[in-house]
Amino acid sequence: HRYTKEEFPGYGNIAFLDDDNVRVQRHQLSGLCYMHAPAVVQYYNIWHHAIKQRTETDHKMLDLARVIRDTFSADKLSQHVFNDHGGSSNMFLSYILQPKSILLNASPDRFQDYLEQYGPGLVAQFKPSGEVQGIHAMVLIGARKSEGKHYFLLQNWWKTKQFVEVDEEYLEYSQATVYFIKTPQTAIPSKLPVNSGHFFETAVDKPESYPLEGNALHEI
Repeated sequence: HRYTKEEFPGYGNIAFLDDDNVRVQRHQLSGLCYMHAPAVVQYYNIWHHAIKQRTETDHKMLDLARVIRDTFSADKLSQHVFNDHGGSSNMFLSYILQPKSILLNASPDRFQDYLEQYGPGLVAQFKPSGEVQGIHAMVLIGARKSEGKHYFLLQNWWKTKQFVEVDEEYLEYSQATVYFIKTPQTAIPSKLPVNSGHFFETAVDKPESYPLEGNALHEI
């Protein structure tokens, strides 16, 4: 599922288009949305800072498979593999940023300004409506206004639904919190593993499923 102007019209400010698509996409096969979303926000913030400073970036991205392998305890790895155990996306974002980085949360009326100033934001603790249970993490990549209503484009990790548009009312109903990285990021911290690519798929060897973010109180 690619971003197209035909499917999502009105987003002239869409973040980081490359050949009419976003610069990076990820596919979630297990409970990793709380890691996918921060990794993409970090990548976009580094790109955003490089554009503003007219500097080069190496296009590296956090290697989630190695983060899981190298940093998960035996118990946490077991919970992830066998129970699709999630975690807190905003805590994980703080962990992977440069030391002492500052996160800002914002109300919908500030999203447009913050997108332009800081780049895409982390949509944390999003509670979908309907029968789906749990909370989800995505990335805010665009904002538009039509007939007095605000609409927001979110980047997602489900293979056939990589992009979701919501209006302000639905976003507020979801009780999500949106975080922007105030501190410019110039690179991924050297303590963390990285890789290169445009499309990433990280999962354990198990049937496809789409669990959500998990309990926001879980520790990383």
